[in-house]
Amino acid sequence: MGNRPVKKAFVFLGWLALAAMLLAWPVAPSSAGSLQQTATAVRPTLTPSGGVTPAPPAASVAENPSLSGYVWTNGDPLRPAAGVAVRFTGDGFELATLTDANGYYQFETLGQDIGWLNVAGDGTPWKASVSDVALSPRPGLALRVNFSASRSSPARGPALVSVSSAPGVVGAGQTVTITIKASNTTGQKLSSVWITHLLPDGLAATGLTTDRGDALSYGQLAMANVGDMSPGDKATFVIVATAPNDGGPQGTHPIVASFVSSEGVAVQASTTLKGMGGPTILPVTGSGEWLVWIGLALAALIIVVHRIRQRRAPVF
Repeated sequence: MGNRPVKKAFVFLGWLALAAMLLAWPVAPSSAGSLQQTATAVRPTLTPSGGVTPAPPAASVAENPSLSGYVWTNGDPLRPAAGVAVRFTGDGFELATLTDANGYYQFETLGQDIGWLNVAGDGTPWKASVSDVALSPRPGLALRVNFSASRSSPARGPALVSVSSAPGVVGAGQTVTITIKASNTTGQKLSSVWITHLLPDGLAATGLTTDRGDALSYGQLAMANVGDMSPGDKATFVIVATAPNDGGPQGTHPIVASFVSSEGVAVQASTTLKGMGGPTILPVTGSGEWLVWIGLALAALIIVVHRIRQRRAPVF
């Protein structure tokens, strides 16, 4: 009778060791229910989720958005860059034109897709000060984007914009705040100012605020219509973006903010955001394997000791 408490204690320790072993054992999900993390594309998706139907041709700018601007040699309006290729490209479309003798280009009869506006490049001797200006033409919006280009190293223009993200790392289900600050330091008035940013794949805009003008978003594109800015004027554009619970951006992504106006030359600022991707199964580490083996050894030892005690116990 006196051995019963000892036996119960050994049995309890055995079950405890077995439970610890099971908790430490790595569980691999079945292929049917596992989350497959795919690599994020280098460039974000250009077409908003669900797709946007292009606007039909129209006779007026009020119904038919336009996109135009000038390309100046090193940002000097008195030195137009003639014959420079300008492209507006997106998901499944590409529009291209050449600047005229005044350095002017124009795209008409545009749809409402999100696209990248670029100048020069593609093996030409011209180089632009900025690239990949994210835009989305809309009915009633006559967007004007001017570029600085050169056959050597184009002038970058004044520091009119800065961008930051907090936190610098985002995972599944988490939120990141992107803050873009603009300031007119040119000494002249700038009109029709726009600030734009295209979020990386895996992030969706869930909140937009601006202390000047108004803000709008299409898919992953966020745009702030700041309006006119006198010398010394400032503007702040804040984008709150959220990753889905089962995914998000993966790897390091550039966060690029573009600043464009009718008089000035487009300028950009950038920072980086690290994405942790979707939920993943943690790999089996060395400590996890040791826990499993220790649990097995302890359970075996308790069973052996219990069997020996059973054999030695007197029979009443």
